[in-house]
Amino acid sequence: MGEENGSQPRETSRETRREALGGQSDAARPWTAFATPLIGKAVRGASRLLRHGGSAFPGKIVEQIDPGFLARTLADLPYGVVLVSGTNGKTTTTRMVASMLETLGLKVFTNPTGSNFTRGVVSALLTEVPLSGRLDADVAVLELDEAYAVKFVQQVKPRFALLLNVMRDQLDRFGEIDNTARLLERVAEATTGTVVLNREDPRIARFASAVPEGTGVRYFGLAPELRRFFPSDDDMQTTVAEEAASVAGNGRAAAKDRAQKEPEAWRSRRARGGSRQAHRFRLRPPMPMGARRRPMSR
Repeated sequence: MGEENGSQPRETSRETRREALGGQSDAARPWTAFATPLIGKAVRGASRLLRHGGSAFPGKIVEQIDPGFLARTLADLPYGVVLVSGTNGKTTTTRMVASMLETLGLKVFTNPTGSNFTRGVVSALLTEVPLSGRLDADVAVLELDEAYAVKFVQQVKPRFALLLNVMRDQLDRFGEIDNTARLLERVAEATTGTVVLNREDPRIARFASAVPEGTGVRYFGLAPELRRFFPSDDDMQTTVAEEAASVAGNGRAAAKDRAQKEPEAWRSRRARGGSRQAHRFRLRPPMPMGARRRPMSR
């Protein structure tokens, strides 16, 4: 995970890393910043005690009182931030990447609670940082929702971005699948080191043309012989549309077949406004008042 020119990230100064990540310099750090971890931990403790607010509530409070806490804390990481986003598979992929980096001997900070908003990341930070505010980690691997990933990169420029897929099961939130793709494209544009793209998703793969100069592009995907077992979102959408058209066509054909087999007498009676049920009752003779119909003998 070193730089392409062979230099080691640990040799760069804290100020240089802050600038690269979009964080605040020490000169711009507010004088109240020393109290942020204490306030955040107090809110987290009170939230747990009162069972109110959820796991992301402390992060929401800290975002309001110290908006620069997120960028300032992550700017101290020697290997920067790995951002994972996409419609499906974010949590599993984040855990896999974090586990692999830990196997390499790195100290990894991640947001394990599954709260993939910026306030969720801040809440996770509050559980890890001491009162000094210095995060003891080498790298952060963060899962972020597509919309909140855009807000995140406005504060922190990730060094690595792993963009998974764009699927139609989020249309209730983003309206159109291309809207989701545009959100992830903005993440690719903000990445400073390497963007890893899903080669099998054409909407993701085209982000290669959007990455800034100097940012590397890598791909992951399927072996050619396996692709037929993993249809793309567009393939599945086409299949659903074809099956729906087929069902509708079969329904019309069945109705036409029933109409052709229907006796002419029924069709003529229906044309006059009658029905089979009414015709069946009219065939039965009227009963005298008070009489009861005797069951038919077998």
